[in-house]
Amino acid sequence: MIPRNLHWAFREGYRVRTPAGAGRMQRLRLADLVLPTGKIVAGCLDNTAHQCPEFQPGVAPGGYPVYINIVKKKSGFGAFAFVSVIFADAKTVEWNQAGSFFTDSGDGCIYDESVASLLRETRQKFTQAEWAELKSGAYTGKCGNLILEPETGANAIVFRTCDWDYPCYFGQAEDGRLTCFVIDGRLP
Repeated sequence: MIPRNLHWAFREGYRVRTPAGAGRMQRLRLADLVLPTGKIVAGCLDNTAHQCPEFQPGVAPGGYPVYINIVKKKSGFGAFAFVSVIFADAKTVEWNQAGSFFTDSGDGCIYDESVASLLRETRQKFTQAEWAELKSGAYTGKCGNLILEPETGANAIVFRTCDWDYPCYFGQAEDGRLTCFVIDGRLP
């Protein structure tokens, strides 16, 4: 079932509920996601069983802007309501399910499937504090961008999650083109 108001991922100001609390969304631009093969993977870094396996239609290789809609708490901490990757500047007229991922590690990321093993290897080089700073960057004005292959520009966008199941969707334009990929972090 497709949830209501997925189009809110492209706006800010709406009041939403997330696993970390409720509040008004703020939309921030993160880095471009560079996809050398056009096959996007979203999920929990530590467990490949906790990725969105159903999303494999692929897009043209290239770089695509990533946005995060966050709900900040007075303490400064918060949660994301949406993470979205924009593939085309066209109106989304249809939504399709792309699976979901569960994380109990607080790690969320999106990346090209060709760099999955490189991402896991690179993660091992970080201290726990360094990794926490990288994944919290999306909430503090930094971008959560982790360059994995300097030659191709392939990267991962890393962000902090709650212990939760995150459904994923892709949008299509009237002509059938993929317009976006959205991770929904809201409570149902």
